[in-house]
Amino acid sequence: MVAFASPILLECRSQLQEPESKLGRESSAALGAIASASDPAITLVLETTVTFLFEQYSKKVDSGSRKLILQTLCLFSVAAEKLGRDFSEGVTLEGTFVFCATRSFFQGLQVHFLMTLLDDVKSPLAPYKDAIFGLFVESLGAADPSMRKTALQGLGSLIAQRNLLLDNEVTRSTKI
Repeated sequence: MVAFASPILLECRSQLQEPESKLGRESSAALGAIASASDPAITLVLETTVTFLFEQYSKKVDSGSRKLILQTLCLFSVAAEKLGRDFSEGVTLEGTFVFCATRSFFQGLQVHFLMTLLDDVKSPLAPYKDAIFGLFVESLGAADPSMRKTALQGLGSLIAQRNLLLDNEVTRSTKI
């Protein structure tokens, strides 16, 4: 997958250097689509682009360029949320077997095991959480209403992800 996706990711990165170009929005959408494909895909996209996007965000002063970068990060957050939701919905008790008459005891153990398994699942955004969260919170104060809307959507998808934000971060984001 790396050999196939790397040239695409590099081309999208180069297009995002000049977000005013006609391919900036399409490159953002392509990155979001690749990120939503699978856990390995989102990991590759994040490793290839997140640091670059933050560098570009700090260099750009115009709201159009910043908005496109914010939208791209929002797409990544939504993709991570969807992948996590798909994983947790796929974990069921269907097809499990229970040994003897104490069925409820074993089912209880299975549920506990599955919940522990879900608690151990980390979002692919975890290494970038603080920076992305900070950028979304900062962008809530932007003059452009569409930037604020994008930031709010991004925060919503960060909050919806299991085990990503700490309780005080969720509280902080809701008090803004």
